Formats: sequence, structure tokens, C-alpha cells
Amino acid sequence: MLAAIFWVIVVFAVIVLIHEGGHYIFARIFDIKVEEFCLGIGPKILGKKRGETFYGICLFPIGGYVKIAGMDPGDERTERSFNTQPAWKRFWVIFGGPLFNFLLAVVLIFSLGFFGYPKNMVWVGNVLPNGPADEAGFQSFDIIAEVEGKQVTSERTLQRIVYASDGRPVDIVLIRRGERITVQPVPRIIEDFNEELPSLGVSLGKAPELTNKVSGVLPNSPAFKEGFKVGDIVIQVNDEPVKDGGEAMEKVDRLGRSSESPSESNPESILIPVSLTVLRNEEQVTLAVTPEFNSQIGENVAFIGLTFTPVLVRLPFREAMSTTWDYLRDISYSLAEGLKSMFSRPDELKKSLVGPVGIANMIAQSAKSGPYQLLIIAILLNINLGLINLFPIPALDGGRLVFIGLEGLFRIKISEHKEAMVHLVGFVMLIGLILFITFNEIFSNLR
Repeated sequence: MLAAIFWVIVVFAVIVLIHEGGHYIFARIFDIKVEEFCLGIGPKILGKKRGETFYGICLFPIGGYVKIAGMDPGDERTERSFNTQPAWKRFWVIFGGPLFNFLLAVVLIFSLGFFGYPKNMVWVGNVLPNGPADEAGFQSFDIIAEVEGKQVTSERTLQRIVYASDGRPVDIVLIRRGERITVQPVPRIIEDFNEELPSLGVSLGKAPELTNKVSGVLPNSPAFKEGFKVGDIVIQVNDEPVKDGGEAMEKVDRLGRSSESPSESNPESILIPVSLTVLRNEEQVTLAVTPEFNSQIGENVAFIGLTFTPVLVRLPFREAMSTTWDYLRDISYSLAEGLKSMFSRPDELKKSLVGPVGIANMIAQSAKSGPYQLLIIAILLNINLGLINLFPIPALDGGRLVFIGLEGLFRIKISEHKEAMVHLVGFVMLIGLILFITFNEIFSNLR
């Protein structure tokens, strides 16, 4: 327990330190006066002034801040004030926070090489009814092993061959529940799908090959509510044995529904409970759980919220560098799509919102699972913080960048007092949202 609390504090502190450090370093590069650099919020409990800057720790270990001279309307205007600098310098001072989060994510992804990178496979998410893949017999959770004799390790391998097929059948080898199946779909252009490019009519996901050991239980998920724990080893779904995490998810999806196609009016009405038998401390425990549809996994894929420990492989240096950038791109895209899905679908927003309690829980789980999972959660949180901070919302870095952009690009100067009022309102709303999510998480955990 103490170890988990220690790692929660360390991960939070490092992420905040890096973010605020980005603002601080760019301010120093442009010789803008920095008055305070603190971790946490509230009354200062520890600290020391060095030069013109006070470095300290505050009572409440949530967030942190850098106080830069001239950012508040009432501050004195000097040559070294933020508010007297040209727009391009102010842009970099504000953008520095998210930028440093992204840079830390790159460093952490590259450091995964000490443990190994996940051994990837490409799998099928949704299958479009009456599309080429559906006609050829594709099913959700099929693994695409080969296309035209080439091993498939990324979606791009498949897409290049599909785009160049010119109406000819494509030889594809699928792996379904351990069995190799050869199919020959004929790609074609499908209206309102894949930007009118030749397609098989499937959504694809790239995911690591998984063991059957649980590495994480997602907050607010069915598995979380039913008491699944990190370290559980899933050995059976209903009466069917399980060899790996991919097979466990496939069986949950298949056995957790009463029919293949849900109705549009109430898609989750077809979902039924499944029983998972897990090994926990060398004892068998059976837990019943009803899955839910999760758009980040697949619009019509039943999911309970478990993540599994991946199979890791060591890579040569050059391949590791390439993998680092691919990994960063894939994670950023997945998070961006997840955020898009959250705000476009209110039901997904309710499921996906995670506050400080949920984040702390994920960090604690990752610490129990080992250093690899701890690195993964630190990567995800850094990219998440960087992306969310760039949203054009008052009080966030993105909101401040909007005002700087209006001034620098369109010569529209908003008065400092009006801008400060907008950010104050945004800050109050954000704090209210965080408190609401936090109390909801605490209440949910107590039930």
C-alpha cells in the first residue's frame, strides 16, 4: 500500500514538474522574470528563494504552478514582464508546458527498450455488414497474420496492398482462436467509408500480443465494479479455457451477447453476464460481469475493462528509434480519437471521465504490475495532459494561446482585464468539474 502511494506521488510530481518546467525554461530563455515555481497548490509548506525565484512545495499535492511576472493585469509592467513581450515569445512560454510533456513521453517510450517493446499484431474490430470482409467471413477479434505472403505488423502493410489491389482478390491469413484461416476478400470502394478509398469494410486495431495476466482494471468499467484485481490470471470464460489476453477478450465479446447484431435503439440490451475464472494468490475465483460496448475498442465489441500484460521483444537500436515514433503517433491518435468519441457521445463521456482518484488508482495498479506498466501509464498521462492542455478552453494553456494568436496573427488585442476574467471563469468551471468527478469517484467506490 505504501509503495503504491509513493509511486502515485512520484508520477504526479514528475508530470507536473515537467509541464511547469516547460513554462519556466522558456521564460528563462527569453529573460522573463519568474517569481515562483511551486509543486502543489495552497499554502507553502517548504521552499527557498534562489536569485529572484522562490522554489517551493505547497500543502495540497495537486498540480503546480509557475508565477511569471506580468501575467496578471495588476502586475507591474517592466522590460522583463510577460505582458510586455512580443506575441511569439509569449506563445513559446505558454506552449512550453505541453511541449515538455510530449518530449518526456518520447524519452519514456524510448526507455521502454530496456524492458522490450510489445510484440504487435493487427486485429479486426468492427466488420461492416455486407462489406468485402463480411462476405469473406471476417469476425471481430480475428488476427490478421499475413497478406499476400507478407507478415502483418501494422495497418499500413495491409492498407498498401488493399489500395493497390485494383479489384483483384487479396490473399489474407487470419488467426481465429488459434486456428489459421485463409480468406480472399475483394477490396472495393464503399460509400461513406474510408474516405472513398478501396477497403475491406473493417476497422483495424494494432495491439500487442498478450499474456492472460491482468495488468490493469479500467476505472468505471464493469470489471472494476465487480472486483477484478491487477495480477489476476484469467484461465476461463464461462466453460471455455483461456490461453492469453486476446483470447479472453474474444470470448467475452462472443459469449457476452445474446445475439450478433444489437438494435440501434438500445444496443446494449443484447449483452448478458459472463463468468470469468481467475487465479488469485494460487486460488481460483469466479466473478460474474456484464460487458458493455466501448467505442474505443470497437463500436460493436463487448468489453469489460481489463488490460493484459503484453509479450515483450528486444529490438536493435535503429528499429527501437523507429518504434518509438510509431508508438508515440499511435498513442496520440488513440487518445485523440478517444477524446473525440467522449465529447461526441454523452454516454461514452460518462463512462470515460476519470478524475484524480481514478488516475491515482491507475498509477497504483501500474506500480503493482511492475516498472513496464508504470512507464506505460506515465507515457499516457503525459500525452493526455499535453493534449488536453492544448484545448482552446479558458484557463488552460490552449485558451491562453487563443488570445495570443488573435493578437499575433490578426492584430486583435483583448484587454488584459477581460482576458483575466475569461480565464478566471474557466478556472472556476474546471475546478468545479474536477470536484464533481472526484466526489462521484469516491461515492462510486464506497457503494
